[in-house]
Amino acid sequence: MGEVQVADLLLPGVGVKVDQLVLTDSEARVAVRSRAASAPCSGCGQRSSRVHCYYQRTLADRPVAGRRVRIELRARRLVCGNEHCARRTFAEQIPALTRRHARRTDALTAQLTDVALFLGGRPGARLFQTPARRHSRARMPTMHACSCRAHHMPSRPGASTSSSSPGHTSHNRSTTGSHPPDPSR
Repeated sequence: MGEVQVADLLLPGVGVKVDQLVLTDSEARVAVRSRAASAPCSGCGQRSSRVHCYYQRTLADRPVAGRRVRIELRARRLVCGNEHCARRTFAEQIPALTRRHARRTDALTAQLTDVALFLGGRPGARLFQTPARRHSRARMPTMHACSCRAHHMPSRPGASTSSSSPGHTSHNRSTTGSHPPDPSR
């Protein structure tokens, strides 16, 4: 049986190498870098291994053993070798870990989305106010509210999903006011 790596336990299926793991009472800080020799350009898709520079990127991940997990990724900015590509350099994205401009992992985003959809705003926010899970109460109900509306999820079993159903109210979403519409109306 092979040796188990820290990356395999904390980030299964993600192509990263763990350089350092620091545990405190409230946090696990994991310094990682990509194992891939090259990455595809986000502009044209051509793979490149020519490094332009390195930079530090910090991501929040799912809690482990009652501790917040902070991933410190040594990210690469690569040079695109395609002379016809509009991008000269691009940031490497690690599948199943990073997305452009994201500050949390795909796994944490999925977990927060599930909580927001199943428990709702306040109960979900209370669940995530433990020391290992600090997420804004205001963010919980809005994280994927658009996906709820897009799927027209009924509020109770057997309820109609059509917009002409009894009890359905349409809010005036005027863009002339400086404040968003009051949801209690």
